[in-house]
Amino acid sequence: MDISEHRKKLETAVISLIKNDIVLLEKDVNERTISARLAHYLVTEYPSLNVDCEYNRKGDEPKRLPSEGQTSTNDTSGKTIFPDVIVHSRGDDSQNEVVIEIKKEGNNDTERDFHKLKSLTSDSGGYKYRCGFHVTFQKNSAVVDTYENGQRNSETFTIS
Repeated sequence: MDISEHRKKLETAVISLIKNDIVLLEKDVNERTISARLAHYLVTEYPSLNVDCEYNRKGDEPKRLPSEGQTSTNDTSGKTIFPDVIVHSRGDDSQNEVVIEIKKEGNNDTERDFHKLKSLTSDSGGYKYRCGFHVTFQKNSAVVDTYENGQRNSETFTIS
């Protein structure tokens, strides 16, 4: 599956969340609640894969974020990470499809998310997700940055 197909699936899930769960965005609930609802809608889009929130394992080991500038995920000083939402096949690292980080409008603490998405989508890292999305939810829309091959693409799009 290429990034444009993943993007369409993400758009469908985000539109469903905004349509059916707008109260979560209006009430300014925790990002974990929004992540869980997004994962709920993504399950329909990826029936043959697993959609998990805060999944922190690569095999039996914790996922670790390499220090800035490092490409290896074997860095024992790296910090354990919990991606907000992932689409994958549990136990089969060759099917790491999508990693998603979520923020709410006004939360400007995004640099760690960007570093995480770059590391998790990098070909040289140990995770090799096909693509990543950074989704910033607003009151009735979402702004999305796209990551592929360890790079943030210049494409930013809005879903409403």
